[in-house]
Amino acid sequence: MADRVDALDTRADLNRYTHLNAGCVGEFWTDMVVAHRPRCAIWDLPAMRARGVRFGQGCSSSTCCATCRATSGSGACYLPSADLATLGLVPRDLLSPAALPRVRPSWTR
Repeated sequence: MADRVDALDTRADLNRYTHLNAGCVGEFWTDMVVAHRPRCAIWDLPAMRARGVRFGQGCSSSTCCATCRATSGSGACYLPSADLATLGLVPRDLLSPAALPRVRPSWTR
């Protein structure tokens, strides 16, 4: 178990992480569907790409929340330090199971 937990600093950092992790995948697959499915050629491509990005980011965010406790033991925290601070927590607090109920408001955001 890690004795230190490193977290992303801000929600913007989390947004960038989730985009690089899975948001770009949603954009890629949107382009692939449009390129290979003639019926989808009428889509508003910029709007659908944006939806694909948000879908990928949502999937990535769900994974981050689902693995919060497991990854905190490895020293990784995907919840931004700024969000934890508003709850009176620091990333290291996630090593304690007692702190997890206090983290729930950050998960729902």
